[in-house]
Amino acid sequence: MKILIAEDELVSRKLLTKTLSQWGHEVSTACDGQEAWEMLQSEGMHFVITDWMMPRMDGIELCKQIRHQCEDQLVYIILLTAKNRKEDIVLGMEAGADDFISKPFDLNELLARVRAGERVLELETRLIEVTKLKGIQQTSVTLQHEINNPLVGIMGNAELLMMALKKSSQGASSSDTAKMIALADEIVQMSERISAVVEKLRNLYQPVVAHHPVGDNLSAEMIDLHGSK
Repeated sequence: MKILIAEDELVSRKLLTKTLSQWGHEVSTACDGQEAWEMLQSEGMHFVITDWMMPRMDGIELCKQIRHQCEDQLVYIILLTAKNRKEDIVLGMEAGADDFISKPFDLNELLARVRAGERVLELETRLIEVTKLKGIQQTSVTLQHEINNPLVGIMGNAELLMMALKKSSQGASSSDTAKMIALADEIVQMSERISAVVEKLRNLYQPVVAHHPVGDNLSAEMIDLHGSK
């Protein structure tokens, strides 16, 4: 887990960095809230441990910035503070903090709260994936209903056309008849391909998203039906 530490006190910052690194986390540090905010914008980390009192931008303002500017991102925030009054905790929660650790902090408490934060992020990530999958499945069912009905008609009419062409081939140019039969056969084959795609979408349970080029230096997300399950 990548964790960003925002702490202006050198000793506390080094202790947090050493401890979290020993626990297997990748740690980045900032000396104040402003530096932490700039790092978050460029590196996009999802776990922040921030002190409350810092120069330039304090922990409360950092929490507000994250919640206001990163609404579409998952960011778990632990606020380090020597404040323990009820109104201070309410202020921190209203600013966007998810949890608190009192200073000076206990290492066992720190470990427990970091692990709790990891579980929350994991659950929220799974929830987003489930919600996306549900949306894909609903879209797939809609496609199946809306596309399959006219598709069945196209395939049926194409097959009837082929039968009629074969019956009426006497007296007509053999080359013209062959071309029309080939075109009708191609309609059937393309319709069958569309039907297979719709069926695969209907049974999709583990989609893989790929980027498809849509123009110069532009791409759009799409489901990779060959890589999905």
